Amino acid sequence: MPLVSFTNAYSVSFDGTDDHATTGADDTLATKTYSFWAKSTDTSQNGVFNHGSTGKGAFTFNYSAGRPTLHATSVFRYWADNAGQDDGNWHHWLLFIDSSDISGCRLFCDGTELSVAYTHDLGGSMSAYSTGITLGFDASNYFDGNLDEFAIFDGDKTGIVSTLYNDGVPADLTGLSGLEHWWRMGDNDGGTGTTVTDQAGDENAALTNGAAIEEDVPS
Repeated sequence: MPLVSFTNAYSVSFDGTDDHATTGADDTLATKTYSFWAKSTDTSQNGVFNHGSTGKGAFTFNYSAGRPTLHATSVFRYWADNAGQDDGNWHHWLLFIDSSDISGCRLFCDGTELSVAYTHDLGGSMSAYSTGITLGFDASNYFDGNLDEFAIFDGDKTGIVSTLYNDGVPADLTGLSGLEHWWRMGDNDGGTGTTVTDQAGDENAALTNGAAIEEDVPS
């Protein structure tokens, strides 16, 4: 059943040059689910987030041959190209990271699971994180576009992907089991400033180098 819709007026715009948002959250490799909305027209490598380097829990749109990719040093996974990465419209993304097995990681766009294009596994494990999650940067490529309603859940939440997609409209995540961090990207912050409040935890995100709150949201 869809969640109850609520007021969503703002997102954060990143310029693809040096804008990003730093946090102290999610600094330890663990099995987690990442739910967020993204809008972009950039067809080149477009970094969504990282945990200390490109090889430490980094997720990138259009990394190679148009494929979204999760990097974890000696292991990484490519998914099939998807127009939602760069068609200029808002899309909901859900990435599940299984910290014990790269082949268990899954990616969804607008509630539909993407097929796996290639998994690179040299028999190693995922690299430990060295920082909290940085939004809008994979440690090599800055994000060009907008991000909204970025949430981190403990464990596997792929079973509620349709609920999180909510028929294409972001909804109130309050009270959902396992919700650890939730940056609303301007809502609850008055639509101004350089700090995005963590609505589920205590790790606010600092907007850096001009990343700006603006009135552009999924609807």
